[in-house]
Amino acid sequence: THLHTVLELLALCRVRKSTHLRLQLLAKEEYKLSVLMAESMTRDRLNPILIQVHLDAMDRRLRLVGASCIDKEGYSYVVEDDLQGDLGADHIHSGPRRR
Repeated sequence: THLHTVLELLALCRVRKSTHLRLQLLAKEEYKLSVLMAESMTRDRLNPILIQVHLDAMDRRLRLVGASCIDKEGYSYVVEDDLQGDLGADHIHSGPRRR
C-alpha cells in the first residue's frame, strides 16, 4: 500500500521535502490520516476494512516515525529539498531565494 511505502522510506530516514510536508499535513488535527482513510473506506463494500484502533495507530506511527528520524539524523540529512526552483504561490519556503 501507499502508506507502507511511505513508512519504508521514512525508516531509511531519507525523504523528499514535498513528501515530508504532506506527511506533516496528515499529522494535523484537521487533516488526520485516520480521518481521511476512514472517509475513503466508507465507499468500500468491505467496510470496515480498518477499525478505529488501527486508524488511531496510523496517526501515532506517522508522528513518531518522522520525528525519530529527524531527531536521530538531523533535518538537513533526512529531508532532501526537491522544491528548489518550484516557488509557486502555494509553496512553503524556509530559506533564502536562489537566483
